[in-house]
Amino acid sequence: MDEDFQKFLHTQFSEAHDNMQDPQELSALMELEHERYGEKYLIAEGGQKKVFKCNDELTGRSVAYATVKDPDNNETTAKFIREARLTAHLEHPHIIPVYDTGLDDTGIPYFTMKYISGQSYEDYLKENHTLQENIDILIKICEAVNFAHHRGIIHFDIKPDNIQVSDYGEVLLCDWGLAGIAYESCSQSLLDDDILKQVDLSQSIDLYFKGTAGYAAPEMWKKRTHRDQLCDIYSLGAVLYQILSKKQPGENLFFKDMHGPEALKAVSKKALSQEKEKRYQTAEEFLNELLAWRNGFATKAEEASFATTFKLLILRHKNVSISILTSLVFIIVLTLVFVVFIHNKEKRSTALANALQKTELERNALEQELAPKYIEKAYDAFTRREYNAALALCDHVLRQNPESSKAKLIKGMILFSQQKFTEAIPYLNGNLLALAKNFHDLPKPLKLEDLVYVITSLNREDEYGEQLVYKNMLFAEFERHLSVKQMKELMLA
Repeated sequence: MDEDFQKFLHTQFSEAHDNMQDPQELSALMELEHERYGEKYLIAEGGQKKVFKCNDELTGRSVAYATVKDPDNNETTAKFIREARLTAHLEHPHIIPVYDTGLDDTGIPYFTMKYISGQSYEDYLKENHTLQENIDILIKICEAVNFAHHRGIIHFDIKPDNIQVSDYGEVLLCDWGLAGIAYESCSQSLLDDDILKQVDLSQSIDLYFKGTAGYAAPEMWKKRTHRDQLCDIYSLGAVLYQILSKKQPGENLFFKDMHGPEALKAVSKKALSQEKEKRYQTAEEFLNELLAWRNGFATKAEEASFATTFKLLILRHKNVSISILTSLVFIIVLTLVFVVFIHNKEKRSTALANALQKTELERNALEQELAPKYIEKAYDAFTRREYNAALALCDHVLRQNPESSKAKLIKGMILFSQQKFTEAIPYLNGNLLALAKNFHDLPKPLKLEDLVYVITSLNREDEYGEQLVYKNMLFAEFERHLSVKQMKELMLA
């Protein structure tokens, strides 16, 4: 804590202490009771207050009526009023609500709270409840602590005795008498509370020891050591330790006494770390770990392996997992049956495979023998300009023998005849020189390579279609100089 803030706390302490020296100052801040509350029955007694059960005549309901134990002690009275004001600022489903504050007809301050018909969590833990039920209660307390921390209030005395569980399952964190205010992060409503300013003795986070042995963080035993929300984190870890070990935490914690899931043990150990920086840094982090465990996920503290994470996934989806497991068993059984069937039919399958292989070889040999006839038929179809039939025969031969030069030549000539010059070139490349010799009688030397280049370079039509006409003229010249006889000699050689 920096020096300026430390001075601020001491100033607040001095002003509040001076103001509370005069009991008249206190009376001016409170309203008189005027016999609103009926006959009172003592139900609890603490260090600075007594708590009674009585009837609120104004509302007709039973309330818990708290009054200061030593009204002549101004400091104790200030602390009592401070507790009432702080608790009133914490409106949360799991924090004891304050209904009213005032002075009774003798001038003694009091405040009323919700009366809870039930038991303390300390007594609840002694009964035979499930781990899930106990963790659900701790989760609710964590929610309350997280809310208080966001408001800038630290409890400093979290323990099962300060948690009430009603007969109907309601859970409330009580006894905020030792609470501290983190001024650097508290809500504006706390800063604006004039009564709280006068009675706040800065019970501070730094000046006094607070808490209960076993539940109090180690830094709380050291004078003038900065205490913050991490003290509450330690206390929550101590409560979790008590849940798992069924023992109150003492000065020395024996983690081996904890029983239950490793995930929760790891969470408790982390929260109970002697070094503050190794604990969870917020109540929300601790809360999220408990929620993760309750919802079937791995906690960060346990550093779960892949196997553990996978196991939790299975457990989170039991019905789906059972269905999948049933399906897997069914598949395995079918697989075994199939394997047995395959084993019994192995000889037959082997014989069949051999027969199929022999048939395939025979078929390939037959196809090789028939290839020349396919080529001849393809050429005949080409000369009759039955291009589709010729292409089908050529493709059949090429599937069996992709390197058949005659089938490639015929296919190339078909594509060339269809004026698909670009497509034809890959099939004619190997035969261009052979074909070009047929053009030796042209007026000018012109090889097929030159002709193909000229034709295929005319890739676009101009506005009047002159390029297309020129291309057709070149193609006609090519066909005129390549007689049917010459083509057949070349193709069927």
